[in-house]
Amino acid sequence: MAGRQNNDLALAQVLEGYDDTYLHCRGIQHRWHVLSDMHVTEKLNNGELVERHLQCENCDTVRKDRFLLKLDRYKIYRMKVLGAVYKYPDHYLLHEMALSASPREILRHEQLRRLISRSYPQGQDATA
Repeated sequence: MAGRQNNDLALAQVLEGYDDTYLHCRGIQHRWHVLSDMHVTEKLNNGELVERHLQCENCDTVRKDRFLLKLDRYKIYRMKVLGAVYKYPDHYLLHEMALSASPREILRHEQLRRLISRSYPQGQDATA
């Protein structure tokens, strides 16, 4: 129990100095725009590898969606989702996120804390 509490405390402390843009993307997800639409990147024995490249308009994270394009036995083309590969900007990933039992809860609190601190400058009562 103490280990998890220490991990959560460490995450809360690290998030206090975390970049606003990164906090925003982690809290409500990325805003993607297409860098390179679907295109064949490699011919394989069982089909073709197709990728689509996207970039977050806020934090510059790059995502490569990967698909397998193949012809089934009925001669119908299908694209199976293989997954996505991400390239994050420096300082985006936090080791402490992986150690916390509920990192997104702590992250959302940090978003609220910052909103309140901007809305109610020091000395004003946030409950008034």
